[in-house]
Parts: sequence; C-alpha cells; structure tokens
Amino acid sequence: MKGMVYKKHLGKGRHKLEMAPLVDVVFQLLIFFLVASEVRPTEADFKTNLPAAEGPLDRRAERKDVARVYLRNLDPDGKAVEVSLNNEVLPGDAFKELERRLRAARTEKMLVVIEGDPTVKLKFVAKALDSAVAAGAPQITFGKPQT
Repeated sequence: MKGMVYKKHLGKGRHKLEMAPLVDVVFQLLIFFLVASEVRPTEADFKTNLPAAEGPLDRRAERKDVARVYLRNLDPDGKAVEVSLNNEVLPGDAFKELERRLRAARTEKMLVVIEGDPTVKLKFVAKALDSAVAAGAPQITFGKPQT
C-alpha cells in the first residue's frame, strides 16, 4: 500500500469562511438561551404592604413590654454615638450594657424598637441590632427616624 500524499496549498486567498453555517450556529444559540433563560421580575415589581409610620408606632407605645433603643450622634463626624434604653442613657460600653439590660428584661412578647437620628451611621444601628439579637429579643423592629 502506498502512503497518502498530501498537497500543501500555500497560496493566498484560498481559504474562505462560510457564512451560512455561522449564521445557523448563532441562531441556534440564540434560540437555546431564549428557551433556557428564566424571566424574573425586577425588584421594583415586588408588591409590598408597608405600614404607615403613624399607625403601628403609636400602638406600640401602648404596650408595656416595649424596649425603646435610641441612638444619637455625639459628634458631627458620627464617630461616637449615645445609646439610650427607654430614655435612660447607657454608661460605659453602651452596646454590651444594652445587651445585658435587654437580656434581664426579656419576656416572650418583648418588642425592641430601634430608633435614632437620621445621621447615625449604619454600623451603630447594626451593633444595636446585634445586641438585641444576642439578648434573645423575640421581636425587633425599627422606628422612624426622629427629626
């Protein structure tokens, strides 16, 4: 048997890219991704029923087992914050003291309302929330900012 002889084509312009198969592959990929993709609603389309600020917050004041945590900036830069629980300013490491007092006053239906100045940094709100969770508060909510 003779070996196969291959000819080398070295000329320019001899290679052509066929467009018909390329267009077919592109349309097949397009159809595949259209069929396989999932259409989700955007965040703006979610229907939510948020309570008005005046109604539910006023009813919370009637409850006896409400712990109101209020955060207030001590300096214009927002680097220090004053923490008060039921209108009593907490001394020392305020967030540890907050956790200790919430744990001592905890009941099954206790509600912790975290409120504060609109300028209080989020890290302080998160610390107050962490203290309430660590104290085992069964219900935690946020009040409208005081202006």
